[in-house]
Amino acid sequence: MNGDAMGKSMQGAGGALVMGVVMNSIMARSAANNRILDKTPSEWLEDVYNEIHAVFKSFNGSMVISATIFLIEEESGKCFYFNAEHPFTVLYRDGKASFWKKDYNFVN
Repeated sequence: MNGDAMGKSMQGAGGALVMGVVMNSIMARSAANNRILDKTPSEWLEDVYNEIHAVFKSFNGSMVISATIFLIEEESGKCFYFNAEHPFTVLYRDGKASFWKKDYNFVN
């Protein structure tokens, strides 16, 4: 997860804290009791997006965050992700930096 909370001073710090708590809760729930998720990576990411969106929507625009969240399948290297109004991801490979070729955004 890479994100940025909008606002100055306490507003931005508050958004970062809220996002950290939400992500910690999601990750703890996903890993509880050696749990094997019964969802595809895409379904899991959509649920994560919807949960984060619902939390920040409750602040009626007084607290806003942008984020990119990735899942990487370790065996195949396959990548699943979403970008919610965050700057494009930069891929650094073989000494060269380039923007990620495809950026998909969920819109609600």
